[in-house]
Amino acid sequence: MNRSLPAVMISAVLLVACGPGSETLRALLDNGRANAGVEPAIDSPYLDTQAWVESVYACQRASGSDRPAPVFDRETYTEVTYLTTTSALADDEAAAQDLVNNIPFSTRTALLQAKWDRKGLATYRCPDDGFLYGTVVLSDFIPTPAGRYIDPVFTEQDIVVHDGIRYGNAPLLCDRSNDLLMDIYEPTADTLVSRPTMVVIHGGGFRSGNRKKNADEALAYARRGFVAVAIEYRTCPGEFASDEAQVEAATNAIDDGMEAIRFLHANAATYGIDTTRIGAVGTSAGGAIALGTALVDDQTPGGPLETYPYQPAAVMSTGGNLTPAIESPGFRDAVPPVMMFRYEFDTVAGPDNESYEWPYSYQTCLEIHNKGATCDFFRLDGPGHVSGIGPTNAYAKWYLPWFYEKMDLANAN
Repeated sequence: MNRSLPAVMISAVLLVACGPGSETLRALLDNGRANAGVEPAIDSPYLDTQAWVESVYACQRASGSDRPAPVFDRETYTEVTYLTTTSALADDEAAAQDLVNNIPFSTRTALLQAKWDRKGLATYRCPDDGFLYGTVVLSDFIPTPAGRYIDPVFTEQDIVVHDGIRYGNAPLLCDRSNDLLMDIYEPTADTLVSRPTMVVIHGGGFRSGNRKKNADEALAYARRGFVAVAIEYRTCPGEFASDEAQVEAATNAIDDGMEAIRFLHANAATYGIDTTRIGAVGTSAGGAIALGTALVDDQTPGGPLETYPYQPAAVMSTGGNLTPAIESPGFRDAVPPVMMFRYEFDTVAGPDNESYEWPYSYQTCLEIHNKGATCDFFRLDGPGHVSGIGPTNAYAKWYLPWFYEKMDLANAN
């Protein structure tokens, strides 16, 4: 598979952990922001990569090479800034401290502004002059608009729930049939007749869970003016006999997610759905399903709804990835914007699993970059599995405005 220059460089970044003394430099920046009374900027692997690229390029420019400044066209931001400094000290840790000590006061103050939400940081020991080149990249996120789709505009009593709507039927791997059901949460007395829609997909390892698992999240989206849809999909209780059986279950579940979106297209007039603005959020296995509807072709075409589209306009996933699908069946050429939340260590996968550490999941995001699309990857510190998918979740301050932009909700009818 051909890889672009950034794809090659991310491998190098992971190997060198963003360069000598970089963790010292990262801690100094975090401490500086804490002392200034602002939250630490969340680490962005994409911005780490760009910081490393710029450090290498700065080294080469110092030797007379013509190297361009970095560009940031694969991640959402409204403003971005970067600073590259050098230190002649040979000791990596001392050089990292030296980089900070020699930043002008006005520049240091700018780096500590609360508006910077995410950071990238890397260093590179230049073989030409021996200097340590360090680059910090900071970006802000899109501003949060007030009102519909961000804040509640309906009460709980304003929401009608169409319960247990059958959108399909398919056999399970466990030798039993399964009615595929969804609940549709619809704001009543709404002035809009064609509304953006959010599909909410539960987790459960493809073995358990149902559409009621995220009922609170679906209701909260509906209160903000979305048509919210909580779906079920094929599951197989118990342990999988083999990795192949689990892959087959995941493939079938993704197919069910596609069928659910097709059903929404086919019945858009009944439920007042704007089919150009269907988003999806998923947790764990549900996150993989949401990603699958966005990134891969239908592997089991056919059925009464086959002619309807199944790809959502934007997807947010937590605790899931689609890295195994990169090689087979491969990602589609045209993919929508994606946001991924991933803990540094996945407590469900476990240390013996290749997906335990975050770089495995980041390969999904990197392949989206390679397709020329946006992938905003949030690497969360420490161990964990899922970070939540509802609009009242702590991380909704990032994904609600992100959906607002990517689904063009400002222009929704």
